Amino acid sequence: TVSGVVMDAHSGFDPDLFALVAGSINGGGLLALLVPELDDWPQQEHFPPAQRFLKRFIRKLRSDAAVVLVEEEANRFPLESERTTTSDHQRTAISHPGCATLDQQHAVEKILRVVNGHRRRPLVLTSDRGRGKSSALGVAAADLLRQGKQRIVVTAPRLAATTALFERLVQQFPNAQHCQGRCQTDSAVVIFEPPDRLLLAQAPADLLIVDEAAAISASILLKLLKRYSRIVFATTVHGYEGSGRGFAVRFSKILDRETPAWHQLEMLTPIRWAADDPLEAFVFDALLLKADAAQGSQFSDVEVATCNFEKLNRDSLAADEARLTELFGLLVLAHYQTCASDLRQLLDDPAVTVYAAISANNHIVATALVVDEDGLDSALEDQVRQGRRRLKGNLSTQSLVAHLGLSDVCAMSCRRILRVAVHPDVQRRGLATALLKTISSAARDAGVDYLATSFGVTTELLHFWRDANYFVVKIGTRCNAASAAYSGLMMLPLTAAGERLSQQARDRFDLMLPLLLQEDLAALEPQICIALAQSSPDIRLNSSQYEALNEFAQTDRSFISVLPELTRLAHQVLRRGNEVCPHQGLLVMKLLQKRSLTEIAVQQQLTGKSQVLIQLRDAVRCILLPDGQGKNL
Repeated sequence: TVSGVVMDAHSGFDPDLFALVAGSINGGGLLALLVPELDDWPQQEHFPPAQRFLKRFIRKLRSDAAVVLVEEEANRFPLESERTTTSDHQRTAISHPGCATLDQQHAVEKILRVVNGHRRRPLVLTSDRGRGKSSALGVAAADLLRQGKQRIVVTAPRLAATTALFERLVQQFPNAQHCQGRCQTDSAVVIFEPPDRLLLAQAPADLLIVDEAAAISASILLKLLKRYSRIVFATTVHGYEGSGRGFAVRFSKILDRETPAWHQLEMLTPIRWAADDPLEAFVFDALLLKADAAQGSQFSDVEVATCNFEKLNRDSLAADEARLTELFGLLVLAHYQTCASDLRQLLDDPAVTVYAAISANNHIVATALVVDEDGLDSALEDQVRQGRRRLKGNLSTQSLVAHLGLSDVCAMSCRRILRVAVHPDVQRRGLATALLKTISSAARDAGVDYLATSFGVTTELLHFWRDANYFVVKIGTRCNAASAAYSGLMMLPLTAAGERLSQQARDRFDLMLPLLLQEDLAALEPQICIALAQSSPDIRLNSSQYEALNEFAQTDRSFISVLPELTRLAHQVLRRGNEVCPHQGLLVMKLLQKRSLTEIAVQQQLTGKSQVLIQLRDAVRCILLPDGQGKNL
């Protein structure tokens, strides 16, 4: 933290950096933002020409009473800020020497109770920035080490998010062995593990601390919740770290279902400045960090037939503060990683189009952002395919060229759907599907060859997009640490040329998928492997292959003796593209991903190799003889 910052925006204004800087200033400190003449600033900014974001930001500067505008010719400059520190009387009644506020002390007490009390009673700790949340986690970890706890595991979207926690630990144990993400004293240790690594192999822990949980996907949090009986989830409710508001809505339902005895504590008292801090209030307002979607109580009668699905005029949107707040609040609510620069892209990026479903009472209940991707010239396409160039943007086009090796993509026009968000209180009413139809209709009218979308792959999302007639054409080979998901690319052809390209991409993907499962995708969940398949024609089994598999299923015939037949059956399972039997994913794991029986037993939480073989036999029996007739063949 610092007492003052001068931020020069003459060469460009970065909203994310502005939010970060503002949150680092102590009470009584000063943020001086150097900008061109306000009337000239939008024209001088090195950004797309619309500048709706910047014009709105200037309106906020001019209308906020706490902002002091100083012209270049003026001979005065404010030397003192109204940003005051937390008063002494707020620090009374604090008995813990490591805590600065009662909120912090209460947080530490509740964290200790998670470890020392009943199992399966997780704590959710929330706060805005500057309330000492991460420091409270560090203080509690230090107290647990003093109590004799041996191993505390910390996870977060990135190691840097845990800096304050480990700094507080080092203050408490100055003689401890400390390096990045690890603090060890005697035989006890506090250690950082990325979320995806925790899912691969469960690390033992007296306590698992999940910091900045809002920036981690709910699917990962659910898996961690099931694996660890003593766990604390901490997150920033508003700020550049991610959206805690969406986290609160999505994850509370999971907690209610899985661990109904969970507890929540919100830390309200700022440490570095006073409550109702004017700079914090300005940043939240100007960058819409506290944007909320419309209240769900107004949507009882919302259906596809009662909504208007339309392309929004962004000039009107920027001028309508209520509608802009509602729309951005919905995006924040729906996505686990949303930042201030997303607001600028929403308002200013010339390639972006905003669609919305608007209820009869004039509220936004669903929205989608779409971006036009520029084509590549043939020379540039060759360079991308040959790995000599990578371009900013054009994600879909470059993926088809660089990862699938396709040619003649450069002449195709593409629109990529960046985000789709539906209000939680009106989900599963067909609004997203209707919104996609509006987008595809507009794209057809504009002569666009194909639509595309890229996202962290889950079985649910794959089925949603496939129901909308999109095809899988690519799966990433690197797992995202925060979501533990592999990125997928799907496309919907709209023209004859787009159909030809789509078929080429699908054929190429079908050839690549079984090979990738033995390499970079060897850890991909088998249910997702199956969901990725395109329902290709089955590989048929002849009578001798059928008999060999039947003996494996019905007797103790050895696994090795039917290895060729099992491999063929596993390919059949993959090509079918849907699940028909319990445990059939084990065939994918063992025969296609080449995992060992021991690894499968650990991953599936089975007692050992013998139980894996039992379930493999069950899967084969189910596939061969569902009703004694072999209908699953």
